[in-house]
Amino acid sequence: MRHTKINASISGFSLIEILVGILIVSIVMVAGFQALSAVGIGRVKLFEEMNIEKEAFYFSEKLFAEIKAWGVLDYEEYFNRQAVGAVSYSSGHYDERTGFWNFWRGGNVGTTSYGDGFYYCRSDNGTSMGTGGCLSDNRFNSVDNQVGEPQRFGQYSFQFIDYNINADADLGDENGDGKIIGDQDDENLWEWPRAFTGWQNVQELYLISGDNTTRTFFRWQVQDDPDAPASAPCNYGDGSNPTGDGCRGTIQILKLVGKDLGVNHDGSSQGAFDGLIDTWMVHPDFSTASVIAESDANSYWVDLFSDRINVKDVKFFLSPEVDTTLAWKDTSSAANIAPYIRLQLTVMPSWQARKQIKGTMPEMTLSTTISLTPIYSQ
Repeated sequence: MRHTKINASISGFSLIEILVGILIVSIVMVAGFQALSAVGIGRVKLFEEMNIEKEAFYFSEKLFAEIKAWGVLDYEEYFNRQAVGAVSYSSGHYDERTGFWNFWRGGNVGTTSYGDGFYYCRSDNGTSMGTGGCLSDNRFNSVDNQVGEPQRFGQYSFQFIDYNINADADLGDENGDGKIIGDQDDENLWEWPRAFTGWQNVQELYLISGDNTTRTFFRWQVQDDPDAPASAPCNYGDGSNPTGDGCRGTIQILKLVGKDLGVNHDGSSQGAFDGLIDTWMVHPDFSTASVIAESDANSYWVDLFSDRINVKDVKFFLSPEVDTTLAWKDTSSAANIAPYIRLQLTVMPSWQARKQIKGTMPEMTLSTTISLTPIYSQ
């Protein structure tokens, strides 16, 4: 049999050399494709990161602008919060309902039972009430201890007035007409009490317009991120500061508008159409129906941030602790300053955005001081 000898060289190259060359070219091509793919992924990630940063700054600036535009500190509502108390929290904000000034003793927040009208502070027989108000002192209150009770609009301002300044036995009814207001023994003390404790996070921000007709509230709302993996839980703890990689927080806003409808908010009860605001309704921008604000109307709060942003933390620090228009006798440096807010905000992408980025982003902490003036909201 005749055998054919295979020539293992082609144009001077051995078969092994050719195979090695093909392998090298293949490796270079694969590496090139991988590098090109990495560049593409990197560009997408960078683009998404830039978008998230833009969104975070946009919504943060929107929050700052809303705060700046809607007036000054709502000391009446902070006094109301102090009276009702803050024992428990849910999802970053308070559980206890204040009634938004629409309720008082005998009422039931969240119902159409609104309770009584105002109470008044007065010195006791032989004992001066001083300048601390009468919220928690039975001796100086025309009705009783009011701790735990929602307050009516204007009740904070009444804490500055002693309706029995001479501390005599008539307990304020100087002229014997059965009323303690409008007598010669009424005196505005122009000092105290504090509406909140300064330089502590107040959890929620309450503002009122310069003409006292519109109120704007802000609160932190935290929930489980629906896009988070099962391995990333949200830990609510006591509800005041939820933590965990599975949380998604936002800032919510609610606006109220004042009406003069009386203590029962029906236009026919005591105080109706007397020229004084006594009823607070959900603002028409937040409800097409006429809704009396009851503090548990969670469906009327509106998110300020998109669902691509996780507001990981927010803190509101306020000053001064007292309404200086009511406490002009307070000469302390802590009180004699223009009202301002120190706001600290920590934001990062939500899981919806993180899935597109294919990675993690460092969180951003924004901090600013906002001076408040009634000029823009009158």
